[in-house]
Amino acid sequence: MKKIKKLIILLVSGIFVTAGLQAQDNSQQLVVPLSNPDKPGKLIVSLNSGKINVTGYTGKEVIAEVATDQKTYEAGTRDGLKQIPNKSIGLTAKEEDNVVKINSSNWNKEINLSIKVPKNFDLTLKGINGGEITVNNVNGEMDVNNINGGISMSNISGSVVASSQNGNIKVGFVSVKGNTPMAFSTFNGDVDVTFPASLKATLKMRSDQGEIYSDFDMNIKKSVPKVENKKEEGVYKIAMEEWVIADVNGGGPEMSFKNFNGDILIRKK
Repeated sequence: MKKIKKLIILLVSGIFVTAGLQAQDNSQQLVVPLSNPDKPGKLIVSLNSGKINVTGYTGKEVIAEVATDQKTYEAGTRDGLKQIPNKSIGLTAKEEDNVVKINSSNWNKEINLSIKVPKNFDLTLKGINGGEITVNNVNGEMDVNNINGGISMSNISGSVVASSQNGNIKVGFVSVKGNTPMAFSTFNGDVDVTFPASLKATLKMRSDQGEIYSDFDMNIKKSVPKVENKKEEGVYKIAMEEWVIADVNGGGPEMSFKNFNGDILIRKK
């Protein structure tokens, strides 16, 4: 049977309304049905400018509230012509085999997404400018990257890879997926992760200009500096990286915590 791909394109605020797109006062709602609503799915979101909020719920559709910034500006002129406000946000939503992709290539307008997904859902979320990425009440494999903004995840289960350049990372687990490596890193900000007390893991930790704190009982292993010897344009470059390695509850999958300018906090729930 030929696969059917669902596609919704939100071009201009307030004038493109279908069965899957409902207009609200200052926002619009995308309702994306799944090909196999009784099976787990995956959400992939990429925004150049804006906030992303994802919440797990008991339904079987992906529901996205789409809001744009309401900034006012004075219309300009060019060659004696008056500027006409351009409300296009160029947002697309696609669904195929329970994979929902939402993205926008627009850099000029801030788009804020509040998305509800079935609770058992994998997530790949990417933001560049505009604000925080938040996730709540989701169980799955989650890959979250926010370049200029923080990441906040609460009441989650499964596994997480979270990274930021400029922002705090805060994650609170209800349960973790066994034997699955995880990684948490930021350049400017704190990394603050709460795990269940039963966590079994080998922690690999490093903060260049911050401290590391935890209330877990850890078996600290002898740390051996990592030396990288590279030859670039005829010049040898030697870099030394030293990590703190520790086992929690006998050890387990590797969990990496890396920070440059901030603290690392690993909490026991």
